[in-house]
Amino acid sequence: MFHKGDYEIILCVKGPIYIQLDQEQYVINAGEILLIPPFINFFGYKNSTQGVDFYWLHFFSRFKESKINLKESDLIASVKNNPSKDRKILLPNKFTLADYEQSVILIHQILSSRSESSYLQMRDYLTSA
Repeated sequence: MFHKGDYEIILCVKGPIYIQLDQEQYVINAGEILLIPPFINFFGYKNSTQGVDFYWLHFFSRFKESKINLKESDLIASVKNNPSKDRKILLPNKFTLADYEQSVILIHQILSSRSESSYLQMRDYLTSA
């Protein structure tokens, strides 16, 4: 698949799920998130024999992401030593949720929010949360 400008968040409920982003392969297990950036080729590279269950959300950003290839400790030091006035969100492509249950509740709230334009701000807020 290939997304034309949108991000995708995959929250694995039951796995493993085997997804390849360009040349990098990921195994996503229950409680883990895979963030798929826009304009990247991705596909399943292996069958999941036990069956899978997951949620996925698509969203757009007004800003272009940039990739940072640093070790976690170097990234933390860089952020601490160079405080910026810009608001930034730093996310790895794959990570484990600290509060899985709360995230599932938020996903259900997003899915149950109405599609009327007055609810767009609410869905944006819930997706950000």
